Amino acid sequence: MPPTLPNGIVAAAYNQAITGSGGTAPYTFGVSSGVLPAGTTLSAAGVLAGTPTAAATSIATIRGTDANGCFAEVVYTIVIAPAVPPPPVCPVITLLPPTLPNGIVAVAYNQAITGSGGTAPYTFGVTSGVLPTGLTLTGTGVLSGTPTTAATSTVTIRGTDANGCFAEVVLTIVIAPAVPPPPVCPVITLSPPTLPNGIVGVGYSQTITGNGGTAPYTFGVTSGALPAGLTLTSAGVLSGTPTTVGTTSVTIRGTDANGCFAEVVYTMIELPAEVPPCLVPIAFAPATFGPITAGVFFSQAFIGSLGTPAYVFTVVSGALPTGMTLSPAGVLSGTPTSAGDYTFTIGATDALLCVFERSYTATVIVAVPTLPQIFMVLLAVGLIGLGYVRLRRNSTHRLA
Repeated sequence: MPPTLPNGIVAAAYNQAITGSGGTAPYTFGVSSGVLPAGTTLSAAGVLAGTPTAAATSIATIRGTDANGCFAEVVYTIVIAPAVPPPPVCPVITLLPPTLPNGIVAVAYNQAITGSGGTAPYTFGVTSGVLPTGLTLTGTGVLSGTPTTAATSTVTIRGTDANGCFAEVVLTIVIAPAVPPPPVCPVITLSPPTLPNGIVGVGYSQTITGNGGTAPYTFGVTSGALPAGLTLTSAGVLSGTPTTVGTTSVTIRGTDANGCFAEVVYTMIELPAEVPPCLVPIAFAPATFGPITAGVFFSQAFIGSLGTPAYVFTVVSGALPTGMTLSPAGVLSGTPTSAGDYTFTIGATDALLCVFERSYTATVIVAVPTLPQIFMVLLAVGLIGLGYVRLRRNSTHRLA
């Protein structure tokens, strides 16, 4: 028979075979004194089995008898432990932040690690790896201290909630060397203080220089944008061919060999491409145009000549008659609504941007009725009068 028996657990099935040797088989087994754990039995074949129902320590003497009646006894102590509670059903727990900010040697570091998704409060600890020298992690999740060594550390931090559920996150912390104190910088000046204007389509080149610091200087744009088509080299050469008309503002920084710098805000104006001179002045007709009548549609086309088509017409000054407009193609049209004299200047621009202007005075008159219109008015008045006479006669006849 075995010298000892294994312990059991309440509500967990128990099974242990007891055997004999040294005698004549078969053997029969039984309890000669004491009590087996509640919920278990011993078969004659020596099988101690069942499901313990109570936590307790039981002492029982078991006898094994061979075929000739010879026997042996062993006193067994069997401990039945309380039932093991099932593990909790854990939610998904999240630890934040997912990454940690870097630190700097000799600069105080402080970062809180928090948990969510479980039951507060949470406790935190390092399960693997080593924190940067000088930093510690409290049970409440505060990682703080003053780093003493530049290094990269990778640690696994576990956050456990009130129910024993947990999550782990692997974090890498980079501790950079101590930052040297900034240099005592001299006053640096960038030249020129302003930049010349550029012209679209014309090559541009201007060198920006620095003085007052320690050469060499490097240059770059810190805000704003260079005009389209221009670039700035690190040596301070601003060059290229402007492509767009406009005004831009750009801040350029010049940095000396010690990291000291100065900045200048430049306003750059890119002008339109130069137009060749107008060798022949352009003209357009007519010089005058006919009467305009209020309430009657009117249209007059202006024709450019001597220049390079196509022409674009605009009102340069003054005002057109009320109700009329001028198209870019040079058609003055509309139905004027008010009589009067209107003075205005029309400009014509050809394809080479040559311009010619001509001033006009347009008189808008009130419409004069025609003879048929006058006849119709007189006829209507006569008919009305005739009807009135007949009405008077009929009224007089009835009274008589």
